[in-house]
Amino acid sequence: MRSFLLVILTVLATQACSESDAILKDAIDAVDANVVFMRHAVAPGFGDPDNFSLSDCSTQRNLDTRGRKQARAIGASIQKSGIRFDQILSSEWCRCKETVQLLGIGQWQTFSGLNSFFKIMLIKPRLSESWSLSSRVKMAV
Repeated sequence: MRSFLLVILTVLATQACSESDAILKDAIDAVDANVVFMRHAVAPGFGDPDNFSLSDCSTQRNLDTRGRKQARAIGASIQKSGIRFDQILSSEWCRCKETVQLLGIGQWQTFSGLNSFFKIMLIKPRLSESWSLSSRVKMAV
C-alpha cells in the first residue's frame, strides 16, 4: 500500500459541495502521489486581522457553518475512498485545525512549518521550519 501524508494548510484550495461530491471522489480515486495538500474549508474573508494571535481563535478568520459542513463532506468522501494517511499535519491556524478535526480521518498534529506567510512578520522566524517541511515531503516520496 502506498503511504500518504496529508497536509492541511492555507496555501492550496479544495472545494466540495453536493454537486461536486462526484468530482471529489474521482479526484481522490485518481491520487497518484505520496503527499496530498489541502487548504482549510470555507472561512469567509481574506487574511487575518492585524491583531490576530495563533493562540486565540477569536482573533482569526475561522470556518463558518458552510465551511464546517464542507469539511465533514470532504472527510466522508475520503473515508469512502478507502485512502488512509500515514501522517496528517496541520498548520497552527484555527481554521486549519478545525478542518482536519472535522475531516475525521485520523490522528493529526500541528506543524508550524505549514503556517501562513501571509503576514511579513511571520516570514523570517518560519524559514527554517519551511525547510523542515521540505525534508518531511522528501521523506514521504
